[in-house]
Amino acid sequence: MAAKRPRSERQDHIGLVSPAATRFTGAVDILIDGSLPVRTGKEILAIAKKTRFNEAGAFERKYSNGSLRYVPPIGTKKPMRNAFPEGLLLYKMIVDRKAPDHINLDPGTYYFFMQFVNGRWIGVAVDLRGRVACTSYGLIARELFTVHIGERHISTSKVIGHSITVPSDVAKLGAAADDGWVDVQINWEPFGAGCWKDIVCVPGT
Repeated sequence: MAAKRPRSERQDHIGLVSPAATRFTGAVDILIDGSLPVRTGKEILAIAKKTRFNEAGAFERKYSNGSLRYVPPIGTKKPMRNAFPEGLLLYKMIVDRKAPDHINLDPGTYYFFMQFVNGRWIGVAVDLRGRVACTSYGLIARELFTVHIGERHISTSKVIGHSITVPSDVAKLGAAADDGWVDVQINWEPFGAGCWKDIVCVPGT
């Protein structure tokens, strides 16, 4: 029998997390003793200037009057652990010509940064002057363990776009079924019989 060939990561219709995955929310408690600092726009811009980005993992969403391009940073170790006390840079976002109606941003380059504030994840887009241009709520942070015994599995940081529903509901929901959600795979590393992935789902960007 021929050896199994390396396979690329499968991408389902919803996002980077398979609908077949089992969720264990609350299986591990996260405790924070003290007050977490909140990064300013200038601090976020300084972080972005020192960051290397992974163009191979970029995702572009095109509209009738322009486009949005999302470029993730090169993967880092233990991003979720760092995200709680330090925040986490999710991607560079380039608005070409005109952003869609649900995004109130002028053409240009922005850096989207995630912070844990008052018990929830909040994202801010910072422009090239270090000014906060917009704020997003409802970010979902996930750690995913994928089991693939005996198979070689290689991945990198990347961004994909996805809808908030399954294809069968798109006809009923129309534009609301795909209002600019993106999944950001910040890190991937092999572990045991599979691999760990750190994923952040960002709505409406």
